Amino acid sequence: MPDPGWVRDPSGRYQQRYFDGTRWTEHVADEYGRRSTDPVENAQRQAYAPSAPAAPAGYTGPGTAVAPYQQAATPPAPASTTSAEPALELSPRSIVGAVGGLIALFAIVLCPWFEDTRIVQLLGVFDGGLLKVTYFETGWIITIVAVFIAVGAAIRSTPVSPRWLASIPVGVCTVWAVVGTLTLKSDLTGISFGFGFFVAVVGLLAATVAPFLPGSSARG
Repeated sequence: MPDPGWVRDPSGRYQQRYFDGTRWTEHVADEYGRRSTDPVENAQRQAYAPSAPAAPAGYTGPGTAVAPYQQAATPPAPASTTSAEPALELSPRSIVGAVGGLIALFAIVLCPWFEDTRIVQLLGVFDGGLLKVTYFETGWIITIVAVFIAVGAAIRSTPVSPRWLASIPVGVCTVWAVVGTLTLKSDLTGISFGFGFFVAVVGLLAATVAPFLPGSSARG
């Protein structure tokens, strides 16, 4: 009689199925060792026990047979046939996304966009002009959220399909930031741009293009 253990799933639906020594059970595992359950009838249709001749379910004659299904005790965890993938990856996409996101966040929150004036110091100061008013009141906050979305899609090793969708919000916010800032600058006679505006644009562009860059493998 074959020993109990994790063996190839005879139904082909999963990588492994637990055989308790006399019968197949509903306990299955995928190639990464993640366990779940699947009706044992799927395995019994194959009607064989591991390392034993095939026999119909419930066969009681000579030789090894697969007994009718009965509830089995929870089996031990299966050995993974493939090492689990890390949640994050190191690749051109993740590096550009992470660095660009950090630069953009730093410039938006802490750096001056007009000489010595940061965005948070411009709240409620100017009137008129939808683009400039909305960006410097709430748009920069929306931009921060969009940056997190794009960076999250860029650094994840698991597939996010399609990744380019994460670039749309931060791309729109980048255009919004540029147009709103230029519109505001036209009203500020004698005041020059601060370096924060240019740094922010660079970071936002990097976060926008990052999801399009290649990952560390063919996963995309």
